[in-house]
Amino acid sequence: MAKSVALWLIENTKLTFRQISDFCGMHELQIEALANGEGNVAAVDPVMLGQLEKEEILRCETDQNASLIVNSKNFLVRKKAKTYVSLAKRKEIRNGVLWIVRSCPDLKDADIIKFIPTTKNTVCSIRLGTYWDMKSLVAKNPVFIGLCTQEDLDQLVALNEKRKYFFSKS
Repeated sequence: MAKSVALWLIENTKLTFRQISDFCGMHELQIEALANGEGNVAAVDPVMLGQLEKEEILRCETDQNASLIVNSKNFLVRKKAKTYVSLAKRKEIRNGVLWIVRSCPDLKDADIIKFIPTTKNTVCSIRLGTYWDMKSLVAKNPVFIGLCTQEDLDQLVALNEKRKYFFSKS
């Protein structure tokens, strides 16, 4: 999807290759190759996807040193497909939630719920320390428990960092 968005930005804006590469997470040479017509990619409008606002593109077109900022209102975590969680792992879910709450305390409960199959009440009570079995919980990395992949965990942390960066600029 990054290549598609980059191609649209190349074709429809006056942004520099550096600005596009920073936004899409690609190297400038990859952006240049897309501009030269290499690759078989269809362009996708990031404004229609909700990743950018038109005003943000116009702001960065006038200032070549400015960086594009993701529209945080529509930037959501990809929801995992519902999968079966064995009985043994169900008991470990709460340990994974405790680990995430401790390692990223400013992460929203809704994002944790999308990331790990649990309820909002469980996340809130673990966060507040009022969970009924709090004494027996041990913080465990959800990747090691088998509740998620490292890629999913990295995506959750990246979302948290982007939100912190975006709201610290505002």
